[in-house]
Amino acid sequence: MNNKGWGMSDLFWILSVIGASLVLVSVFIKVSFKDTPISVEGNDNRVETVAPEEAPEELEKEDENVEIEVNDTENYNELEELLKSAAEEYVQKYYTDDSVTSVSISLNELEQEALVSSLTDPNNSNINCDGYVIYTRENNNYQPYLKCGSNYQTPGY
Repeated sequence: MNNKGWGMSDLFWILSVIGASLVLVSVFIKVSFKDTPISVEGNDNRVETVAPEEAPEELEKEDENVEIEVNDTENYNELEELLKSAAEEYVQKYYTDDSVTSVSISLNELEQEALVSSLTDPNNSNINCDGYVIYTRENNNYQPYLKCGSNYQTPGY
């Protein structure tokens, strides 16, 4: 038998060195990219982070006259009302019998029935909104729920 070949103990040592190296590299990568912004919800906008001391002087001067737009909930309330009216049409079309006491109707269902087009955030047209309406037959109540990215979310969504 040849005693100069690789044995099982040598294999375990090599695998443990490779494993430890992988752990160290993964920790290094995580620490290195900790402050890097991440694109959320398939939004392809590129974000570049610049330290305040590296910001060009021209940009700082332009910012003096810029007003910050606050999310206006009235626009979102209009979208919720649009969802509600589309759900009313949907219920009249598909739930005429009294067998259903409560139903949840998604925005996708309303879009497929062409009762509403896709909804976008009033403050940022690149952000698509998602939502649903809960209909309760007992008190004929339509409760819309809307979520537009991280800008707006109906309480209880």
